[in-house]
Amino acid sequence: MSWAEVHSPTLPLTSYFMLLHICSMKAYLDTVRDQAKLKGVDLFTAFKYAGLPTSTYYRTINGQTEMRFNTACSVLDAIDEQHRKDEAAKRTKQLRDSGQVVDRRSARKGIKPRKLSA
Repeated sequence: MSWAEVHSPTLPLTSYFMLLHICSMKAYLDTVRDQAKLKGVDLFTAFKYAGLPTSTYYRTINGQTEMRFNTACSVLDAIDEQHRKDEAAKRTKQLRDSGQVVDRRSARKGIKPRKLSA
């Protein structure tokens, strides 16, 4: 389920950024760029991970078209997922560097999954 579909009083982090977008009237592209930079995720990779065509990325970046709300939601979800995977990889590296045995359970222990309520 996309975070855009969530209607709960406790908003996920990306919903918070979308509310900031609405309040500040920032372009969706600027919001997505800021979130990608904050989380250290390459924007092109996020577009690909979201399953969007590369042409959408290039048209949006070059200012040929405006980014749609659903596209921004997909890219923000992809940024969050990529960030979560990067954090899991860092955790695994930390465990390996410390000489501990690495298994999925111990690697995921330090990562809190994002919970969405229906």
